[in-house]
Amino acid sequence: MRLRRWRSIGVLVALLGLEGSSSWQGVWAHAPEAVESGEVVLRIGRPRILSIQDGSRLFDVGSMNAMGAGRKGPRIEAQDTILSQWSSGGGDPNGYGRPGASGFILISGIGLSGATGIEFEGRGVRGEVVSAGTPEELNPPVLVRVMIEPTAEPGPRAFTIMTSRGPVRSEGVAFVIAEPKILAVLDEEGAPGSRGRIEIFGIGLDQARAVEFDGVGVRGTVVPSEAGFEFVNPIVEVDLDIAEDAPLGERAFVLETAHARVRSEGVRFRVVAPRIDGVWEGHNFRPGEGFRLSGEGARDSFGDVLVFGVGLGGATEVTFSGSGVEARLMPGFPEQQQELNPVLTVHVTIAPDAPLGERAILVVVPRPPGRVDSRDTGITFAIVEPRIDGIADRRGFNEAVAGACGDAEVHGVGLQEATAITFAEPGGIRGVVRSETSNAPLLNDPLRVWLSVDPRAAIGPRAFSLRTPQGEIASGPVVFVVSVPRIVGLSTEERIPAAFTLLWALRSQRVTASLGRGRFERLFRTFQSLEARRMADGFTPGNEVAPASSGEAIIFGVGLIGAQAIRFSGDGVTATVRAISLEELNPIVPVHVEIEAGAPMGERSFLLTLSLSGSCPYDVRDLRGGDFPLSERLQILRGRDKITFSVEREDEALSASVSSHTESARPWRTSGIITKSWASAVRRASRRSSPRIASSP
Repeated sequence: MRLRRWRSIGVLVALLGLEGSSSWQGVWAHAPEAVESGEVVLRIGRPRILSIQDGSRLFDVGSMNAMGAGRKGPRIEAQDTILSQWSSGGGDPNGYGRPGASGFILISGIGLSGATGIEFEGRGVRGEVVSAGTPEELNPPVLVRVMIEPTAEPGPRAFTIMTSRGPVRSEGVAFVIAEPKILAVLDEEGAPGSRGRIEIFGIGLDQARAVEFDGVGVRGTVVPSEAGFEFVNPIVEVDLDIAEDAPLGERAFVLETAHARVRSEGVRFRVVAPRIDGVWEGHNFRPGEGFRLSGEGARDSFGDVLVFGVGLGGATEVTFSGSGVEARLMPGFPEQQQELNPVLTVHVTIAPDAPLGERAILVVVPRPPGRVDSRDTGITFAIVEPRIDGIADRRGFNEAVAGACGDAEVHGVGLQEATAITFAEPGGIRGVVRSETSNAPLLNDPLRVWLSVDPRAAIGPRAFSLRTPQGEIASGPVVFVVSVPRIVGLSTEERIPAAFTLLWALRSQRVTASLGRGRFERLFRTFQSLEARRMADGFTPGNEVAPASSGEAIIFGVGLIGAQAIRFSGDGVTATVRAISLEELNPIVPVHVEIEAGAPMGERSFLLTLSLSGSCPYDVRDLRGGDFPLSERLQILRGRDKITFSVEREDEALSASVSSHTESARPWRTSGIITKSWASAVRRASRRSSPRIASSP
């Protein structure tokens, strides 16, 4: 997750255009023999435990980071004592469980690889290490099955993890025996006449049997768990039925389990009037304003938009005010319709002569008031002129070195029909537009382009333009930069997010089985990128390791193609560069790192040696050769990808389209499912950042 935040920050910078490029000089780009890491370092520190994930705080997007860093989570009090706060990441690093509970916890830290056992201090808690990662992981999380005796006394338990390099004591982090407690509910709001599923998060809510809501008009039925994997604090799913005449207002509730009746205390479910919280069109960014919950679309374009809010379930029609926008409500999947507040997928077609300006989104629902107007919550959909807002590769960089090639994405409004991309002087960059592979693209999905930078290209920024059936779209202040190699970051944790994602998937089998994965990952990645500025202050990359460790790390930056050797400063650290992909503009450099048992503590800078002969083997300029008749297709096999170039010559300009077919890829369903966790996260973020939304009912 930390690495993703580095990428997200890069995407945000790219979206802002990187206008400050006047200092670049028009000189030829010569690859240096080596690149110094500068402020990027590998830190050697003592083995230690950083945080515990017990399942009770999975409702918080920030706590989806396996290392516990990110947004601050709730503080939990135990025996009138607030346990020490983990200064590195904010939030609560401790784990919790009720007397008599059993299940899994995930312990994250430095130097825990090869863990063989765990011992808890005091009485009443036993643990068994189930997984301690793989030999390739430097800092794997440790998966532990814990068993808490019914007679265990409440309070914190320090613990020690046994590893091949010695015991690691928890210090400042504890597993706390606590009474059952409800921490959150998602979705936390529903409209009269709505039915659907919510989730209750907390401590000790396992074996839930029933739920009772205060007042009248709200009934709930606990859904038996079907997950094959459970944290010690599993999430409770509840099917909710809100009566059509249910009074508006908050409801406390009681969750009955096999061992206790747990009151919600400060957590409330709210019955509210139906409303629209936002519309997602794939971009939702406007220069000068940043991320917006309102949407935009260009004339003569079409695609899906996602409308989310409260009380929109069972909608029968979606329209836009004014003229020029045709909307068609698309059917959702059965799993999507189970949600209390499902996201609506709407296919929109914008006429070529649609008047510019804002439109209201109008949703017809089978409950009062019968029609929901997005203007009531300040949400609109605007028809605007096509524009380019950013360009970046998959890692968020709008830069590449001479000789590089690979995919990039052009972000903006009304770009989907583009057929060609052209770069301005001083030239040296060729590009082709890749054909759309999704069968249901969002209205403003990024435009994928294949770029090839001439090995002799001059350093500096290039404006560019896109050719569409309606004309040329200029990039304006948005530029792509031919740069020199530089190192941006080092991460030892690239496998931790994958491990955590696996645990999340095991917990959410119902969701992951039905989710259009490609689209959701794109939505969530974009949401994170647009939050990056707010999160950046509390972010540090995972660059710490312990003595006597070995495993994989990655170095990321600009133009590290052809990296062949790495040398760390000081004593005690050796590393070997693994194979690097030549198919990306700015590929990561995987390295195998060995830290000696006697390596001194402290920071290590490093030097990355590059090969001067490294260059892109797939240059678009090669398609000009006389061996290829016009309109003939050339297929280049790149690993498991088959790239097909369709070439036409037009007024001495080369235009081409590229389609990619990956044998290992599966055709994900992409009709627009996003989970209620994502929609709720967007709503929570919008309330913090937008008084207009915060004041909505």
